[in-house]
Amino acid sequence: MRSIPATSRAEARPTTAWSVRVVLLAAGTSGASILSPNVRVNSYAVVEDSILFDGVDVGRHCRIRRAIIDKNVKIPQGTIIGHDQEHDRRRGFHVTDQGVVVLPKADLADLFDGHNGS
Repeated sequence: MRSIPATSRAEARPTTAWSVRVVLLAAGTSGASILSPNVRVNSYAVVEDSILFDGVDVGRHCRIRRAIIDKNVKIPQGTIIGHDQEHDRRRGFHVTDQGVVVLPKADLADLFDGHNGS
């Protein structure tokens, strides 16, 4: 695993995450995940057991677990994905039989609008 310096005064904590080229962990945490180039995990966000493709932007205070998120998807601040499968299905996300939430690259603004899981 390659160590990635944080860009803020807070410490980013990558733990067993695979990453390539530029990944910005702005004091967020990524555990047992694959983060593609140009992924941004903002402050206080937690990404676990997930695959994030190129250009994904995870907002502050998000909690993402067991998810595959396609290119250039912007996850709004405070969004919770992968912690409640029924809630994820109600928002229109595809959840596999194994419990993995899949978010395709698309205009997801309507799916996230007012539905952050809190």
